[in-house]
Amino acid sequence: MRRFWVLLLVLCFVLLSGCGGGSDSSYVARVRIVDNEGNPIAGVQLVLDGGSAGESETDEHGEWSGRVRGVVTITLEKPGYAFESRQVQVTKEKPQANIRGVTGKVIGGVVINGRPPDKKVRLEIYGGEEVIHMLTEDTGEFKVPLSEIIHPSIVIAAIAEDSFTEEERVQYGLASWSVISGIPSEAAFLPAIDL
Repeated sequence: MRRFWVLLLVLCFVLLSGCGGGSDSSYVARVRIVDNEGNPIAGVQLVLDGGSAGESETDEHGEWSGRVRGVVTITLEKPGYAFESRQVQVTKEKPQANIRGVTGKVIGGVVINGRPPDKKVRLEIYGGEEVIHMLTEDTGEFKVPLSEIIHPSIVIAAIAEDSFTEEERVQYGLASWSVISGIPSEAAFLPAIDL
């Protein structure tokens, strides 16, 4: 008889812990959105879908947090802004997302075989009254202010001849130049230009 009561207690404990008594599958998700200089972007609309659904927005610190369940896809929206990833996913194992946003400029990068070039690369940007000449950062990243663009689309060319020696061009198997074209003249994060 004693064995029966012990088994009954164990069964009750298992049932209670499986019914929310001890295994709450919800978690706190956090999203932080900053601009390219690290300043917070307030008022970004967040549309949640998946394990939890709803709408919210970032506060004055560019942050949002909320209790959710399961895998949640979050879509980011703010007029005039582009985001590194327009959609992010959070899970109990990876509950935090940090995203960069941008307005008033186009941000991109130049890579060599998928890696940063470790030196500045010369760019030519077509879309203004004159061709804009600029250099990337050593990391390959560049920013084009939209205030300098007057046409509805942009062409960006990365020029290897002026940025690398002949030996480097042969060593890395670089094209003379690589172009990304048809970029709308609006805030955007561009795919990498691979030399």
